[in-house]
Order: sequence, then structure tokens, then C-alpha cells
Amino acid sequence: LGGLRAVIVTDVIQSVLMLVGGLTVAFIVFSLPEVGGWSGMRAMDAAAPAEAQKMHLYESSDHETLPWTGMLSGLMVLHFFYWGTNQFIVQRALAATSDKEARIGIIAAGFLKLLIPFFAIATGVAAFYMFNDPSSDFAGLQIDPDTAFPVLINKLIKPLGLGLVGLIAAGLIGAILSSIDSP
Repeated sequence: LGGLRAVIVTDVIQSVLMLVGGLTVAFIVFSLPEVGGWSGMRAMDAAAPAEAQKMHLYESSDHETLPWTGMLSGLMVLHFFYWGTNQFIVQRALAATSDKEARIGIIAAGFLKLLIPFFAIATGVAAFYMFNDPSSDFAGLQIDPDTAFPVLINKLIKPLGLGLVGLIAAGLIGAILSSIDSP
């Protein structure tokens, strides 16, 4: 019938779809022999030239584009903004029935947010090395980095059938639209 309860229910459904879809793509990508799991992807990254490596959390303080000092200060400002002033986060916390529920909801959302680097960023890095591997089934594909996820879905998930592409698309579209479905 509408209201904040409907927003919360749809957000939970969209989040579950997005997490299941992202984890499914990550599981399939990391189980491919071209990638060889997490250790295989890390080995491919270590074999790349130092300036082309992707799996660095931080760089030295004199690095041109990504110094650890900028990451520390920039990420702190970004996260304080996101978790403290983002209308959607604050609105959902204020809609909780108690302070305890609000805290638990924010902490649970934070822990779920920690999954994103593993199924989004690491899968993208694995895809980068897979697309550049001449022995891979993806060899010769010239793709824009912004289209890597749809290419992975088309090549790896679509053959499985079971409506997985539709569920993943529904989760992604729902997540995009969740910012405008709030009252």
C-alpha cells in the first residue's frame, strides 16, 4: 500500500537479488581455469608490470595518482558523508522503531557493503586479466571497462539459463531505482 514499509521490503528484495547475482558471477569467474581462483588472480596480478598491477589497496605517499595519504583522508570524508548525511541511509535509520534497530541496521548494511570489493572489484580485476589472456575463451574481445560485467553475464551466466540473467538484471535495475522509490 506504500509508505516506508514498502520501500524497506523492496530494498531488501533488491539487495538480496543484487548480492546473489554478484556473488554468482564472482563464483563462476573465479572457478574458471583461466582465472584459477583467488590465488590464480593474485598470481596474474603479481606477474604484471608494477605500474599495471590492479590489486593494491594503497600506494606509497609519493605516488602520482593514488597515495595512501589521499586514500586515507579522502575515504574518511567520503564515508562520513555517505553514512552520516546520505538521505537514504539517514531516512531508513530514522524510520527504525528503536535506536537499537537503527544501529543494527546501519552496522548490518556496513558489513554487507564490505562484500562489494570481493564480488565487484576482484571479479573485475579477474575479468581484466581473463580478457587479456590469449589462451582464454575471451581472447581478442576488445571491451570497454564499463561493459565488462554485462559481457561476463552474457558469456558465463546466459548459457546456464534458469532465468539468472533476468534476476541479476532485476537486482541491478532495482538497486539503481531504489534511490527514487523512497517517499
